[in-house]
Amino acid sequence: QPEAFIVASINGEATPPIARAAALEALKKTGDIDVIFAMDDETGQGAYQGYLDAGFDADTVTIAGFGLAGEHEKDWLMKGEALKVSQAMFPEYVGLRCIDGVIKLFNGENVPVRDVIPTVPMTAEILEKYYPKKDGIWTPDFEAIAAIPAKSDCTKI
Repeated sequence: QPEAFIVASINGEATPPIARAAALEALKKTGDIDVIFAMDDETGQGAYQGYLDAGFDADTVTIAGFGLAGEHEKDWLMKGEALKVSQAMFPEYVGLRCIDGVIKLFNGENVPVRDVIPTVPMTAEILEKYYPKKDGIWTPDFEAIAAIPAKSDCTKI
C-alpha cells in the first residue's frame, strides 16, 4: 500500500512482557496505529497488549503475524479479533523435514544444501485445512502442508 508507512520498530525479544512494554512506550510517542506486524507470535501478543494498555480501541487495529506456531495464536486467529493473518511457518513440518535430512545424512544419502519449506499467509478461513482440530488440539495435516507449492530453491526478489 503506497500510503502505508512505519511509525516505529521495536524488539520484543519474542517475549510478551518485553514486547508489551516496548510497544506501550512506542505508542505513547506515535499515537494510534492501524496495523501491528510482529516477526513472531509472542511479540505480536505483547505488542497487542501494549496497544490496549495505551488505551486504543481493540476493534481498530489489525495484527499481522509471522510463525503461527502456538495453540494460542491459532485460537486467536479463529476468534476473528485483531489477529487477521499470520505467515504460517509450519514448525512441526519443519521438524520432520530436519529429522528426515539427518537420517539421510547418517545413511550416507545426498541431501540438498537448502530445503525450501512451504508457507502461506494463514487466515481463519483456511486454518482448518492445514490444522484441523482433533480432540480439541490443532493438529498439522502434513499432506495438506506438503501439497503447498514451493520453489525448489531460494530466490531473490
